[in-house]
Amino acid sequence: MKKLIVLLLLLPLEVIATWQLVINNEQPDKLFQLAESQNNGYRLSVYRDQDHRVRLRFNLNGGLDQFAAQHCPSYEIDSILLSNRSINDARCLMQAAWCEFILGTIEDGTIRSNRLHALLNGENIHFRFMLSNGLYKETSFSLADSKKIILQALGANIRYLD
Repeated sequence: MKKLIVLLLLLPLEVIATWQLVINNEQPDKLFQLAESQNNGYRLSVYRDQDHRVRLRFNLNGGLDQFAAQHCPSYEIDSILLSNRSINDARCLMQAAWCEFILGTIEDGTIRSNRLHALLNGENIHFRFMLSNGLYKETSFSLADSKKIILQALGANIRYLD
């Protein structure tokens, strides 16, 4: 038992981060579910917006750090999918402390998205980003056990195709 505790303490926090289903209540008239994971204060969320787009949101850790303007972070899923763009090659949406990528649109209960497929079936997602002070940072999130939670957040009866 002692060895297990020591091993868990040595693992990076992002490896043992868990996914959970939460309700976004920032705007009481627009409540929705999102799948969320956190590590070292960074937060990763996947949700379906009111226009049926699937969004991936990455939040900085709440300190004084801010993203460098006009520099979308890049994300990589299992060294296979590397991107810093949304669908249709659109730039990410960003504010000082968060950025968002549109992974696809749900039409007639179905979404076709290789980005969502990679996210649902991947093991890790890694972010690289530039801060407003010119420094680069990186962080990773485990995708273990994320598939069920992400699909719940997107809504019942959603079919996805890669």
